[in-house]
Parts: sequence; C-alpha cells; structure tokens
Amino acid sequence: MSRVTSPAYTGSVRNLARGADKGSSSAFYKTYELKPEMASFLGQSSMTSQAALKALYDYINANGLRAGKSITCDSKLKAISGKTEMTPPDVMKMMWQNLVR
Repeated sequence: MSRVTSPAYTGSVRNLARGADKGSSSAFYKTYELKPEMASFLGQSSMTSQAALKALYDYINANGLRAGKSITCDSKLKAISGKTEMTPPDVMKMMWQNLVR
C-alpha cells in the first residue's frame, strides 16, 4: 500500500480508512456517559460505545442468552431494553439509546 504524503500522518492508507487517525472524533473511540440503568448494569458511569457493546455481548454470551441470531433477555437485560427477545441490531440500538450524547 502506498503512504499518504501528508507530514501530519505517519500510518498507512489502510489504517486511515479504518479510522485509526481519527482518534476521539470517531464515535467508537469517544467516551459517553451512560444512562443510570445501563451504568448500574455495566458497573461504570462512562465508557466508549465499543466497550459498552463488547460488555453487553460478553454478558449475553456468558449467561447463554444467545441462540443463533435470537437473544433471550433475562431480568437484567429486560430492565434496560424493555423486551423479552432481541436480535443483534436491537442490541446495538438499545446500546445507543442508553448513551448520553
């Protein structure tokens, strides 16, 4: 791959396309405050959206709530989502709804 000739950029074009040079302006790397329900569930008051999503899926997988593309909500997840079953896009939507922007 070729390199970008800008003196301010030292990585490859490939990394630039992935957002590696965007830093805190990228939504995945920005730290968000969490709404109270999500904060008590995750045990932190603020985190990146990427970390929040990973923590949600770690919880889902650790408790065996996922069966294929269907996620059965236990009482803790139901308190946050208000649903008894979700799909992966629903988990993403729920996460963004519980971040204070």
